[in-house]
Amino acid sequence: RGMDGWLELCAVRKDGIEVPVEISLGLLEAAKGRLVMAAIRDISQRKGAEERLRERERQLSEAQSVAHLGSWSWSIADDRIEWSDELCRIFGRQPGDPPGDLAAYLALIHPDDRPDAAEVIRAAHDTGKGYTFDHRIVRPDGTIREIHSRGQVVLGTDGEPISMTGTAQDVTELREAAAA
Repeated sequence: RGMDGWLELCAVRKDGIEVPVEISLGLLEAAKGRLVMAAIRDISQRKGAEERLRERERQLSEAQSVAHLGSWSWSIADDRIEWSDELCRIFGRQPGDPPGDLAAYLALIHPDDRPDAAEVIRAAHDTGKGYTFDHRIVRPDGTIREIHSRGQVVLGTDGEPISMTGTAQDVTELREAAAA
């Protein structure tokens, strides 16, 4: 019998330096009785990589916030959309609350711009080519914002689209300044 999984602990090396480790324990029935087996592995490199990844994610989130630029991905096979927290904010939604699927996303686009947006997405899907287009959105509170969208198609090994990724930037203030 053994314990399921690994337990993270802090170990102290002979030189007194603490290092993060994972430990797994197991019991072994032997002729002389039960033996406890332990497997210990140093996870310093993994912990360091995780910390660097968290820092990069924080930097990306801050940069998106400053630029009013959000990122998105759409898994075509299961019609699942994921948005960055900044893109949720641009659309007036709570961070972590993307629209879910393509139909829900299209419902957020201004009704007058919705047919063009649907056509741009369809054309990109059918041709495998990226796109750039501008459109308006309607936030849940009724506010209308102008968005500059860019997207690209990710093709599978068979040449068929498997996903689309891109960015959307709130350019409302830029357009208002240019008009003034």
